[in-house]
Amino acid sequence: MKTLRRSLAYALLAVGLIILGAIGAWVLVDDATLVSLLVKRVESLSDTRIGYQEGASISRTWAPELRINRLAVDDAKGQFQIETRSLRLQISLPELLRGRLDIPLLSIGDTRVNLLNSDPPVAPDGAGARVAPDRSLLGLSPVLHDLQISPVTILANGERSELPAIRVRELSLRRGSEEGQPELSAQLAVQGATFIIDAKLPDLERGLRRDRLPFEISIEGAMTAASATGRIDLSRPSPIVDAELRVRVPDLDNFRGTATPIPIPGDLTAKAELRGPIDE
Repeated sequence: MKTLRRSLAYALLAVGLIILGAIGAWVLVDDATLVSLLVKRVESLSDTRIGYQEGASISRTWAPELRINRLAVDDAKGQFQIETRSLRLQISLPELLRGRLDIPLLSIGDTRVNLLNSDPPVAPDGAGARVAPDRSLLGLSPVLHDLQISPVTILANGERSELPAIRVRELSLRRGSEEGQPELSAQLAVQGATFIIDAKLPDLERGLRRDRLPFEISIEGAMTAASATGRIDLSRPSPIVDAELRVRVPDLDNFRGTATPIPIPGDLTAKAELRGPIDE
C-alpha cells in the first residue's frame, strides 16, 4: 500500500513539474525562440519550409496573438510558394482548455501565390490507396470569428489572377447530425456584398471509399440565393463534377440598371446542370 501511495505521489510530482515547466517556458522564453519552436513544429506537420522577417512576437494573454511579417511558405515538394506581407492570429486559451478551438482573429496581408509546374512524385505501388479522413478537428468544433484576407495574386502557368479582399465572420466547422458528415457555415463579405454560405459533405467516408464524393452547398446574398447538389468523381486523373444548380432571385427590382427604372414584378428561378472536369 505504501509503495502504491509513493508511486502515485511521484507521478503527481512529475505531472506538476511538467506543467510548471510548460508555464515557465511560456512566460520566460523570449518571443524569437517561442516563434521558432512553433514554426518548426508546423514545418514538421505540414511538410513545408517557412521563413519570416525578424521581430515576430506572441502576446502572453488569455487570447495570445501571434504576429509575423513577410511570411514565406514553400512546399517541400516544390509545387507552390506563398508569400504574405503579414499574419496575425489569435487563439482563445480558455476555450482550448474546454476542448474547443476558438479563433477570435485571423488577418492575412497582401498575398502572392505561385503555383509551380513541378509534377508530384509518383507513389510506389500500393502507396496511393485512399485513407480514411482525419476528423479529429471536428471534435474541437473550430470557429473563426473574424477572418480578414487582403487582395491575393495567383500566378499559374504564366497567367496572373487577382482575388479581391475578403472578410469572413463566424466561420465554423462541425460534425453534422449524421455520422461522417462535416458541415461548414460562414458569413462572407466581398466588395461590399454579404453572403451566407452553408456546405455539407454527407456520408464522407463511404463516398471516399467509392471515389464518389457527394456535396451540398448553398449561398444566400442580398439579391439572390443559389444552391448546388451533386458529387465529384475522384476516380479520374482530373476529378469530374456532376451537380445540379439552382438560382432564385426573389425581387427582380433589385436588378434595375437603367436610367428610368422599369418595375418588374415577381421572382425568377433558374435551374441548370454542371458536368465536366474540375480543371476546366
